[in-house]
Amino acid sequence: MGKMLIAPVASKEVTMKRIFIFIIFSLIGFSTNLLCQQNQEKIYPCVKTQEKITIDGKLNEQAWKNAKEIKFKEIVKGSEPEYSTVAKILWDSEFLYIGMEIEDHDIWARASLKDNECPKEYVERVNIHRYMKNPEWHRLECDIMTFDNFIKIFLDPDADGKNYMEFHINAVNNIFDAWYEEGLKPGQQELESPHVSWTCPKLISATFIKGTINAPHDIDEGWSFEMAIPWAGIKQFVKGNCPPKSGDIWAMLLGRTYRDYSWSPERFYWTWPVVGECTTHNPSLYGKLIFIEKEKSTPVLFASGGGNPEEIVPQSKEIGVKGFLCSAYPLSQLRKFVDAGKKYNVEIYPTLSLADMNLWKEKYSGIEVPLQKMSQEEVKAYEFLKDRNNRFSTNYQWGEEPKGRKTEVLIQDIMCFHDERVKNLFKEKIKEILKVDGITGIGFDFIGYQNYHCCYCDVSEKLFQQYCKENKDIQLDKARDKFSLETLVNFYNDLADYARSIKPDIKIITHIYPVFLPEIFYGNQLNIDYPAQTVAWFLPWNTARVKRFTKLIVENEKKYFQRVNATAMIGYYYHRDNFPEKSAEQVENELKTIIENGCNYILVHSINDVLKNSEVKKIFSKYFKETQ
Repeated sequence: MGKMLIAPVASKEVTMKRIFIFIIFSLIGFSTNLLCQQNQEKIYPCVKTQEKITIDGKLNEQAWKNAKEIKFKEIVKGSEPEYSTVAKILWDSEFLYIGMEIEDHDIWARASLKDNECPKEYVERVNIHRYMKNPEWHRLECDIMTFDNFIKIFLDPDADGKNYMEFHINAVNNIFDAWYEEGLKPGQQELESPHVSWTCPKLISATFIKGTINAPHDIDEGWSFEMAIPWAGIKQFVKGNCPPKSGDIWAMLLGRTYRDYSWSPERFYWTWPVVGECTTHNPSLYGKLIFIEKEKSTPVLFASGGGNPEEIVPQSKEIGVKGFLCSAYPLSQLRKFVDAGKKYNVEIYPTLSLADMNLWKEKYSGIEVPLQKMSQEEVKAYEFLKDRNNRFSTNYQWGEEPKGRKTEVLIQDIMCFHDERVKNLFKEKIKEILKVDGITGIGFDFIGYQNYHCCYCDVSEKLFQQYCKENKDIQLDKARDKFSLETLVNFYNDLADYARSIKPDIKIITHIYPVFLPEIFYGNQLNIDYPAQTVAWFLPWNTARVKRFTKLIVENEKKYFQRVNATAMIGYYYHRDNFPEKSAEQVENELKTIIENGCNYILVHSINDVLKNSEVKKIFSKYFKETQ
């Protein structure tokens, strides 16, 4: 018999040494990862904006929405505060912009007097009681620190620890500003060189109260502010570029001082970054502000779907959805979507459709719905295509550009928007929807022609004849297409203008559907924020087509309106009888093609189907989750 080979058994001492070494290396790896994470959290990419920022305290410009968030934590240990504070920073050739959203259930302020707005005798009488010996601190603006809750902003140009500035702002937009030649030295209690009498020239700021000031009997939401620091006003403190250039690094610390009531001996300090000690006058501990001329494009995902808001909204958020398009009705369900959107930080866009006949029937019960009318040939095609087998045999495209030279129509009835009653109905619904607090925007779908080019109903024909009389120079064979497109665009823009007349900052998104064959890519003619053009349909399209369509909408994005953002629509269904299923690889190829060709806004329908397929769900997470 052969000898049995037995592996030597390690002694207990050797085993313990190996375990000890493993633990040490694990701790080193953990510490290294933690340090890298902490260092990354101290860096903020400050992106230059081309959008005009109106200083009204509301942070409602698109540039703010695109900017990276900063969330404050406890100054020493980095624990989560009782109230959230979210900051964002932007810049342009004139200003450094700082904006914040401050959660607070009881907004109050005591310090509202400014030195330059009060009689000199009053200022002197009050300031004589200051406990600080240095007369630089004998100013009314210092009352913010004594009495109020407030925001602190420290800015160190050149990040060299020299000549740094401090700004305070409270809920009633009272400002403290000062500059210091250098920070506190080890063991030092008072700053040697405060310049509190300095006032930043042409500084602009505004606050916006979401509640009631100095009213403890109710519960407030919080307040927000915007501050614009002019480069010209701080140039004296900057050694390098002012305004900065892309790649320049400055140092900054943002903080919030909170107390339950005025004169409270207990104060809480929440900051960015976490500095590890209770001081805000050590510039070496500040975060780094990196100025960026143009940030790498970050794709934004909108999703359309339905279901239980408490299930579908958080699941959508999990894969990176920023905006959710849901049905506008019933309003009770819409309010549930809004509540879920607030809870999970997802924007909600209630959507109206010309294919929703209930809108008409609820308003005009017993009155015939003003449907679009097609030609006899198109009606025959409609009847033919209602048969499932006929749709498959003709490669039916479901509202997108037909393949081949055949008559194809949408097998879905649509109201005629040429009828003034339909337009007025939509305006009534928009007004009703905008009364729901918490929505970001409104959406549209099925705004177009059932036969993809025109409507032949009596109302449309009457308007067309009038159009021909007024435009005799247009050839008759082209007049129909021009009339159809102009009235379609006007319908959209009229509704958009009406919505903004009620709520100026409302955002509007639409899926350009069904296709308008005479001019497929007309979305940039709509004065709306996100005209989603189909570049990748529910049916598999080849990559060349996806690329070509994406380039078209990106290149012509702002041809007519500055507010327009090129938006690509991608369709996906999972195990639907009438649609061949797209593979996960196909979906990823479509997304990659869209993003690589410069389209930063993408709308997917149906999000419910995306969430059913784990592989497709992973792909959407890969491209969008990291950007949230």
